[in-house]
Amino acid sequence: MKKALIFQDTENLERTRDLLECVARMYPDEDVEKTAVVLGDQWKALNGYFHRVIRISQQVLEPWNYRGICEVLVKLHRDHRFDSILVPATPAGRMVAPRLAKALKTGLVADVTDVVHEQGSGLQLIRPAYSGRIMAGIVTTGNGPVMLSVRPGVFSHKGEENLGTVCVDFTGTLETRSGLRSLSSRPKPVSYDIRKSRVLISGGGGIGKDFDALDQLAQALNAQVSASRKVVDKGLASRSI
Repeated sequence: MKKALIFQDTENLERTRDLLECVARMYPDEDVEKTAVVLGDQWKALNGYFHRVIRISQQVLEPWNYRGICEVLVKLHRDHRFDSILVPATPAGRMVAPRLAKALKTGLVADVTDVVHEQGSGLQLIRPAYSGRIMAGIVTTGNGPVMLSVRPGVFSHKGEENLGTVCVDFTGTLETRSGLRSLSSRPKPVSYDIRKSRVLISGGGGIGKDFDALDQLAQALNAQVSASRKVVDKGLASRSI
């Protein structure tokens, strides 16, 4: 039986379940023991989908302590010897994944968007390369664990699970302290997820300073406006359109 560990999507807990589809494609013909690691007490959305949920409380781990999260995951891997470790490619996941790969002395395939099996080469993890101009198939070798960060929203787990989920608390002690403290906080501004748009009007580098004109077209078509990275980097559009 294979063992897979999924680290929580810190932006949307329910989206953590979608990484199960990635696991299913990695091991289509094998039984998999599925473990999730979550920060805090919220885990009900994962009940029935995983064999085991491991909670890390704030008493054990301070907020933003990504080095501490890495230390927890290393300890869990030493205890359970996972065959694969999946981390969502969120801002928090991008902080955790390379640290964890280095600590485990294993490779990391970042921003995975697909998984395929090809005769002769075995498992390939697909990710964009050269700014998305090509898709690269990365073949994994060695003894593992296979480590990958998964781009949010590319996998969707539709199956209904009826596993007897066991939820346990991580009770170990950590050597790593964050050294960070919160001085102030404010709510995250609400932005529209363009992946939910039925009609999308997108402006690239060629539109220049006339980007605002897209708003009129979007209103006429009942559409949502989006921008390329080049437009945002030039300050012609906001990241939270």
